[in-house]
Amino acid sequence: MHRLRLEGSISESFFNFLNGIPTIADRPMLKAIARRAVWENEGTQHILVRYLTTAVDRATYNLADTIELLNLVEGRKPAGIGDLLARIPGWQEALRQQVDVASGSKPFFNEDIRMLHGGGRDQRGQDDVRVSTKQRELEFLGRLQRILMP
Repeated sequence: MHRLRLEGSISESFFNFLNGIPTIADRPMLKAIARRAVWENEGTQHILVRYLTTAVDRATYNLADTIELLNLVEGRKPAGIGDLLARIPGWQEALRQQVDVASGSKPFFNEDIRMLHGGGRDQRGQDDVRVSTKQRELEFLGRLQRILMP
Protein backbone atom coordinates (compact mmCIF):
# COMPACT_ATOMS: atom_id res chain seq x y z
CA MET A 1 0.00 0.00 0.00
CA HIS A 2 2.83 2.41 0.77
CA ARG A 3 4.48 1.70 -2.58
CA LEU A 4 1.33 2.53 -4.53
CA ARG A 5 0.82 5.64 -2.42
CA LEU A 6 -2.94 5.29 -2.52
CA GLU A 7 -3.28 8.20 -0.11
CA GLY A 8 -1.67 10.49 -2.69
CA SER A 9 -3.99 12.89 -4.43
CA ILE A 10 -4.43 13.92 -8.04
CA SER A 11 -6.32 17.06 -9.00
CA GLU A 12 -9.72 16.35 -10.50
CA SER A 13 -8.86 18.02 -13.81
CA PHE A 14 -5.64 16.00 -14.16
CA PHE A 15 -7.46 12.82 -13.10
CA ASN A 16 -10.00 13.43 -15.87
CA PHE A 17 -7.16 14.08 -18.32
CA LEU A 18 -5.54 10.76 -17.35
CA ASN A 19 -8.87 9.01 -17.95
CA GLY A 20 -8.73 10.37 -21.50
CA ILE A 21 -5.32 8.87 -22.31
CA PRO A 22 -5.81 6.83 -25.51
CA THR A 23 -4.15 3.68 -24.14
CA ILE A 24 -6.69 2.39 -21.62
CA ALA A 25 -4.28 -0.23 -20.24
CA ASP A 26 -1.81 2.53 -19.23
CA ARG A 27 -4.29 4.54 -17.16
CA PRO A 28 -3.85 2.70 -13.81
CA MET A 29 -0.06 3.00 -14.05
CA LEU A 30 -0.29 6.68 -14.99
CA LYS A 31 -2.50 7.32 -11.97
CA ALA A 32 0.02 5.51 -9.76
CA ILE A 33 2.81 7.64 -11.24
CA ALA A 34 0.78 10.83 -10.70
CA ARG A 35 0.25 9.93 -7.02
CA ARG A 36 4.00 9.77 -6.32
CA ALA A 37 5.30 12.24 -3.74
CA VAL A 38 7.76 13.81 -6.18
CA TRP A 39 4.87 15.56 -7.98
CA GLU A 40 3.55 17.33 -4.84
CA ASN A 41 5.77 20.33 -5.58
CA GLU A 42 4.08 22.71 -8.02
CA GLY A 43 7.20 22.96 -10.20
CA THR A 44 7.63 19.22 -10.65
CA GLN A 45 3.89 18.72 -11.03
CA HIS A 46 3.98 21.15 -13.95
CA ILE A 47 6.68 18.97 -15.58
CA LEU A 48 4.40 15.92 -15.53
CA VAL A 49 1.32 17.83 -16.69
CA ARG A 50 3.11 19.52 -19.59
CA TYR A 51 4.90 16.33 -20.57
CA LEU A 52 1.73 14.24 -20.72
CA THR A 53 -0.49 16.87 -22.34
CA THR A 54 2.08 17.67 -25.03
CA ALA A 55 2.98 14.02 -25.66
CA VAL A 56 -0.69 13.08 -26.05
CA ASP A 57 -1.39 16.12 -28.28
CA ARG A 58 1.56 15.24 -30.54
CA ALA A 59 0.71 11.51 -30.49
CA THR A 60 4.18 10.72 -29.10
CA TYR A 61 3.00 9.43 -25.72
CA ASN A 62 4.33 6.10 -24.45
CA LEU A 63 4.31 4.65 -20.95
CA ALA A 64 8.01 3.73 -20.94
CA ASP A 65 9.00 7.39 -21.40
CA THR A 66 6.63 8.45 -18.64
CA ILE A 67 8.29 5.97 -16.28
CA GLU A 68 11.70 7.28 -17.37
CA LEU A 69 10.49 10.81 -16.60
CA LEU A 70 9.43 9.68 -13.12
CA ASN A 71 12.84 8.08 -12.52
CA LEU A 72 14.62 11.18 -13.80
CA VAL A 73 12.63 13.59 -11.61
CA GLU A 74 12.96 11.36 -8.53
CA GLY A 75 16.69 10.91 -9.08
CA ARG A 76 17.82 14.33 -10.33
CA LYS A 77 15.22 16.44 -8.47
CA PRO A 78 14.74 19.38 -10.85
CA ALA A 79 12.89 22.37 -9.37
CA GLY A 80 10.68 22.83 -12.41
CA ILE A 81 10.55 22.81 -16.20
CA GLY A 82 13.09 25.62 -16.59
CA ASP A 83 15.59 23.88 -14.33
CA LEU A 84 15.05 20.55 -16.09
CA LEU A 85 15.48 22.05 -19.57
CA ALA A 86 18.61 23.90 -18.45
CA ARG A 87 20.19 20.70 -17.13
CA ILE A 88 19.34 18.36 -20.03
CA PRO A 89 22.16 19.54 -22.39
CA GLY A 90 24.79 18.80 -19.72
CA TRP A 91 23.34 15.35 -19.10
CA GLN A 92 23.26 14.68 -22.85
CA GLU A 93 26.90 15.68 -23.26
CA ALA A 94 27.96 13.48 -20.34
CA LEU A 95 26.04 10.53 -21.80
CA ARG A 96 27.56 11.08 -25.26
CA GLN A 97 31.03 10.99 -23.73
CA GLN A 98 30.20 7.84 -21.76
CA VAL A 99 28.86 6.14 -24.91
CA ASP A 100 31.95 7.17 -26.90
CA VAL A 101 34.34 5.91 -24.21
CA ALA A 102 32.44 2.66 -23.62
CA SER A 103 32.09 1.83 -27.32
CA GLY A 104 35.77 2.45 -28.12
CA SER A 105 38.48 -0.16 -27.71
CA LYS A 106 40.03 -0.50 -24.29
CA PRO A 107 43.81 -0.24 -24.00
CA PHE A 108 45.86 -3.21 -22.82
CA PHE A 109 48.16 -2.74 -19.86
CA ASN A 110 50.72 -5.19 -21.26
CA GLU A 111 51.86 -5.98 -24.81
CA ASP A 112 51.87 -9.75 -24.12
CA ILE A 113 48.24 -9.59 -23.03
CA ARG A 114 47.37 -7.68 -26.19
CA MET A 115 48.95 -10.42 -28.31
CA LEU A 116 47.01 -13.11 -26.41
CA HIS A 117 43.81 -11.31 -27.43
CA GLY A 118 44.56 -11.31 -31.14
CA GLY A 119 47.06 -8.48 -31.42
CA GLY A 120 45.56 -5.76 -33.59
CA ARG A 121 42.31 -7.70 -33.76
CA ASP A 122 41.03 -7.04 -30.24
CA GLN A 123 38.56 -9.85 -29.59
CA ARG A 124 37.44 -8.79 -26.14
CA GLY A 125 33.70 -8.34 -25.88
CA GLN A 126 32.33 -4.84 -25.59
CA ASP A 127 29.95 -3.84 -22.81
CA ASP A 128 27.00 -3.65 -25.21
CA VAL A 129 24.32 -3.70 -22.52
CA ARG A 130 25.76 -0.70 -20.72
CA VAL A 131 26.31 1.21 -23.96
CA SER A 132 22.77 0.51 -25.19
CA THR A 133 21.33 1.60 -21.82
CA LYS A 134 23.23 4.89 -22.03
CA GLN A 135 22.16 5.30 -25.66
CA ARG A 136 18.48 4.78 -24.76
CA GLU A 137 18.80 7.31 -21.93
CA LEU A 138 20.35 9.81 -24.34
CA GLU A 139 17.52 9.27 -26.85
CA PHE A 140 14.93 9.71 -24.08
CA LEU A 141 16.49 13.03 -23.02
CA GLY A 142 16.23 14.23 -26.62
CA ARG A 143 12.55 13.28 -26.81
CA LEU A 144 11.88 14.85 -23.41
CA GLN A 145 13.58 18.08 -24.43
CA ARG A 146 11.54 18.31 -27.65
CA ILE A 147 8.29 17.68 -25.77
CA LEU A 148 8.95 20.17 -22.96
CA MET A 149 10.31 23.01 -25.10
CA PRO A 150 7.77 25.85 -25.40
